Amino acid sequence: MASMTPESHQRQYLLHCGGYLSSTRVLLSRHPTTLFLGRHAVNNLTGPPSWATTELMSRIADELKIHQEREAGLRLYINPYRHWAGAWVGMWDINVMIEALKQRGLRVTHHIIYNPNLPNKINEDLFDLRADIISLGSRGFILNETPGSWLLELLSGNHWYALRFNTDGLWINCDSRLQHPELIPGSPQSSGISAPDTPGTLDALMRFLRGRAVESGAQLFHFRDE
Repeated sequence: MASMTPESHQRQYLLHCGGYLSSTRVLLSRHPTTLFLGRHAVNNLTGPPSWATTELMSRIADELKIHQEREAGLRLYINPYRHWAGAWVGMWDINVMIEALKQRGLRVTHHIIYNPNLPNKINEDLFDLRADIISLGSRGFILNETPGSWLLELLSGNHWYALRFNTDGLWINCDSRLQHPELIPGSPQSSGISAPDTPGTLDALMRFLRGRAVESGAQLFHFRDE
């Protein structure tokens, strides 16, 4: 079984994107790890303190498996709600994350995927999402991306990370591939055609989400308070 160094585990454990950016920069100076990303995406979405443990996620995955077995009338020899190698990898099906976040009063409201056969639908979906965020509020997103390598996908699963609406009213990228949480980047001015987006704003967020969905095949899961 692979193990994590105390330093890399501390970096993931502390990556909660709570409070102001200046309060997290000093803590996040380690290199990212491919383990525990599903659990940490859940913790990052809600902010500190850490509450979604491996034990909690594993229990939810087992409960979902038992429910599916009862519904289908058959026995599943591999739990489809966690990584095939076991709970220690820390990769979970999105349904496990959704059930865990329900315990903190959050619910998923949108699941957006880019369909190249319907390229304009992503714009419609993001337009509706933006309207809902403005009228009903948001806690943030969990994104799921393939790692770009079949070997990495086999060994560690897809890449999970959170985008969080931070306490200072800005959108923060909590991706563990970054050295520290960062404001969602703005866009440069485009020859007078469109005004630049200010980093961390809703406009910057919408542009970022579209880019990740179209260019990286990211699945977007939006959460807000129940």
